[in-house]
Amino acid sequence: MVVRNDKKSVAIIIEEWKFLILKLDEANRMENIVKRTAEESKGTARESIKLGKKLNKTVDRLLSTEEGISALILCMDDKTPKIQFMAARTLYPLYPQRTMKIMEGYEKIVTDGLEKMRIESVIRGFKDKQKVFVDQFKKMYNCEDLDSLNREK
Repeated sequence: MVVRNDKKSVAIIIEEWKFLILKLDEANRMENIVKRTAEESKGTARESIKLGKKLNKTVDRLLSTEEGISALILCMDDKTPKIQFMAARTLYPLYPQRTMKIMEGYEKIVTDGLEKMRIESVIRGFKDKQKVFVDQFKKMYNCEDLDSLNREK
């Protein structure tokens, strides 16, 4: 009898996470959105939703172990700025000061107008502790007191 091991290594999960981020980024760039026909846009929207759900599941898997969190921390120093930003965005409750610097740095180098607006919205939402972001983090980290997660104290 063959026993199937469903546990993937953190390295493989991180590679999946990076792939999904870059695939979503490509699909959602303004320059690519403008080029699409209405029918192509519908297909891309469906694909983006599907990729987003996979990305969320991947993040949940990474945040479920200290090894996964450590791998995300390393991604804040990745050579790809979008990967740095997404790692920072995910780890904000754990390292608010460090991650905010990364996110603000990414905002300065982004040239795509739509992406810039998304980043500004995230940064403002985090700084203002907007309910939508707070609730998202509470769910991601399964924790009501997000301040208790801060590792920079």
